[in-house]
Amino acid sequence: MNKPKIGLVGYFGWGNFGDELFVRAHRQHLSDLVDLEVVHDILEAPYFSCEANDRLSSFDGFLIGGGDLVNPRALSTLYWREEYLRKPVFLHSIGCPSITIQQSASLTKLKRFFSSDSIKHINLRDTQSKAYFDKVIAPRCDTVASPDAVCALAIPTKRKSNTLTLGVVLRAHRSVDNPDYPEVRRAADEAKALGYTIKLIVAGNGRLGSNDFELTKAFAKEDEEILFSENLDDICSAIGSCSLLLSMKFHVVVVGALYGVPAIQLSSTQKNSNLFNYLQRPDLRRNHLDHSLWRAIPPIPAPIHSILSRRLKRDAAVGYDNLVAAIRQTYSL
Repeated sequence: MNKPKIGLVGYFGWGNFGDELFVRAHRQHLSDLVDLEVVHDILEAPYFSCEANDRLSSFDGFLIGGGDLVNPRALSTLYWREEYLRKPVFLHSIGCPSITIQQSASLTKLKRFFSSDSIKHINLRDTQSKAYFDKVIAPRCDTVASPDAVCALAIPTKRKSNTLTLGVVLRAHRSVDNPDYPEVRRAADEAKALGYTIKLIVAGNGRLGSNDFELTKAFAKEDEEILFSENLDDICSAIGSCSLLLSMKFHVVVVGALYGVPAIQLSSTQKNSNLFNYLQRPDLRRNHLDHSLWRAIPPIPAPIHSILSRRLKRDAAVGYDNLVAAIRQTYSL
């Protein structure tokens, strides 16, 4: 029997670190069961050429996720297409970036999408997103929650290092008012005064990685190393080589946690706060605009406890087990 052909629907191809890791995680956990193929072929709206649109009918189902997809402020034409509902649809590791808005035009459309009998599986990336989703969207299909899917990804082995290293991960984004990151610069200088070596990590590749690289070069001082690679394993290894991270990117926090490396958040998002609750590390909540950010650099950083790192991996793997069970049931595999 041929494997079912499942179309992957996500922010894939732009070079965003976490999303490219999602593809890897999906392939690692699902490729023995189904054939996987990214559905879109254009990196700007409308995302689908005529040929890609015609191809949608060739898929046996669709897997949508992960990321901040349940957005009450905007509705993406990449994720929420009626064509997907002609086949079984599975949603995995989706999140709700705002859990306060109860009504909006986007939420009304999402409620209609999730009322379809075609929705076979819904996995939320944290319990806070699940509680909001169940209440506001009220889908026909039952939901489950587990840590972000990338937590279940096999990553390169951590290399031991005797060097105290601060990894700094910046982001070129319209939401950043001052791309010079003055408070992060002050924190990095404080770290050097405490004996840290500074490693600037570009957490991305492709189009987005190139933009982040230009920003990082402008931020760096002569004595600071820059890691820029198209290879995701190189980026993961660089994260794992650090003693402490300052990160504008959520999935750097995730990968750091898998390695046991604490990451101080530079972006005050719901998903970061939820993860730090899970890791029992509220001390890592900060913001790149915080004038006292430099005070958060400890002489000796406290690692993420190994028990919590293992639990993160285990619970995320259980999330994939639930997805596999749903796929098997849907296609009688």
